[in-house]
Amino acid sequence: MNLASLADYPLCDLAEKIRRIPYGVRVSLDASILHAFTNPGRCPQNLIFFLRPATKTEMRSLLHDYLQEDEKLLVEELANIVKDALPRKIANFRFFRDEQDPERLFLMNDMGEKSDSRPSAYFVTSSRFTLRKRVLNLGNFSWCGSDAMIPPFIAFNCTHQNS
Repeated sequence: MNLASLADYPLCDLAEKIRRIPYGVRVSLDASILHAFTNPGRCPQNLIFFLRPATKTEMRSLLHDYLQEDEKLLVEELANIVKDALPRKIANFRFFRDEQDPERLFLMNDMGEKSDSRPSAYFVTSSRFTLRKRVLNLGNFSWCGSDAMIPPFIAFNCTHQNS
């Protein structure tokens, strides 16, 4: 599974293009993506997305006949990115190691809010419902991914630790 933060390529490029597209043209994009890309928090690197190829229907919804020439060019650039990497938000947080106790982790969301630290085993689960409950209990953190996305998400956090 391909995961990326809002600060990673191709999402940073996609965010820049979305901000340049006029508001009326943006309506064909998913609302959660629009919000995340047009109003990123103080720590956009903590917004994590699952990337997948766009379907033909999703691609058709981007292209409109009524677009002006400059808008068409922007939307075509956007379409070239989402063709291979359509983002779906799965989390608004990342794990970070506690500096005082490396066996413990804390969460930080896209707004820069930190959770209390917990033993790293607290977050290792195979159920999205358990993970969702555990992160919600720590504060303003949300998990929207499936069960299958948990191991890649944990691996993603380990490879991007404190970057």
